[in-house]
Amino acid sequence: MKEFWLDVLKRFLASAGVAILFGVISVVLLTLVISSVLRPSEKEAPEEAILVIDLTMNLTDRPSGLDFEQLALQALAKQGQPRQFHLLEVTRAIRKAAGDDGILGIFLKGSLQPAGYGCGYAALAELGEALDDFRKSKKTIVGYAVDPSLRDYLVFSHADELFLNPYGTVEFGGMAAEVTFYGKAFEEYGIGVQVARTGEYKSAVEPYLSDHFSDSNREQLEEVLGDRWRDYLGHVSRNRELSLEQLQKIPDESFWLTGEKAVLAGLIDKEAHYDQVIDRLNEIGEVEEETGEFAQVTLDDYVDRPRTMSDVVALEDDDRPAVSVVYLEGAILDGWGDDGVFVGGDEIADRLRDIRQDDKTEVVVLRVNSPGGSVTGAEAVRREVERVRADDIPVVISMGSVAASG
Repeated sequence: MKEFWLDVLKRFLASAGVAILFGVISVVLLTLVISSVLRPSEKEAPEEAILVIDLTMNLTDRPSGLDFEQLALQALAKQGQPRQFHLLEVTRAIRKAAGDDGILGIFLKGSLQPAGYGCGYAALAELGEALDDFRKSKKTIVGYAVDPSLRDYLVFSHADELFLNPYGTVEFGGMAAEVTFYGKAFEEYGIGVQVARTGEYKSAVEPYLSDHFSDSNREQLEEVLGDRWRDYLGHVSRNRELSLEQLQKIPDESFWLTGEKAVLAGLIDKEAHYDQVIDRLNEIGEVEEETGEFAQVTLDDYVDRPRTMSDVVALEDDDRPAVSVVYLEGAILDGWGDDGVFVGGDEIADRLRDIRQDDKTEVVVLRVNSPGGSVTGAEAVRREVERVRADDIPVVISMGSVAASG
């Protein structure tokens, strides 16, 4: 019996030792993960540099946040995911560069990587306004595109000099909406659908009931797409100094343009290979002896965001009167969660409640980039907004690219 208990004790101590060792290793690994994301920049920004903005990103209204789960995902899986920037930090960086004597110009390249509700046209329009403000500083914006989409081209059109790879093409074919209808398939397999909806134009459930667009749904989609296309052409017209008639003629004749046709249409200034664009940038910026290329600073290094854990603590300890911004981005669900695709109504209501009870709060800005969703989830947010206002705290609603029912 004594040997039995000794054996149990040995096994217990061995298990406890393994658990402690595993815990220590886990803490070390977690520290390394966070440090890999929140670390000071080791490079000093060069003087007389070009700010390089690689559009290979998902541009969201909502900041990615600084909780551990997001930091870990960013550190461990960023190779498989597009980089994420939020609109405010990018526009602030561009406007900061306009007044920075060490920044001589901006180099735009890459292609947007929309995910969730990122890279919406309203966000891209605000990005364009920041680029226009930069141009007012008499500094040059150079763009290099390969196969720009409509969204990409909207950003590139703000460049003073826009180059296209000789083997690239420009997509300029207007806008369309596609919907998959399941009504006939459900009928074929005997699947019944019961819905409750109010209003002629409430079309969210239409794909499950029919095999074609209703007249009212087609009407509203055509109105939305028409308004967006006219707004798009207006921006490009101002940026490229082309008439609306010239621009509308392009998709009427061909929606996909080679470099030669894009130059003739006025959408592109010149065809050029990447090395030729580098030569042009070398003329604008200071050439570094080590690389033989223009001095540059990337957007990743230039944006103002917390670089270390002490930066995060400093933000939390800031005792200045606060303009609190709450981001509601994604389809609204009941309960909790916030990943940029779905957002819990209780999650946002809880944030508003905390802000309302914070004596530092002077104003609340609710930034909405959402198609709506759950009635009860949206109602939870609405009630908390009313309580914030009842405490004499002004609430400003800022609409992003999407602001639908809910």
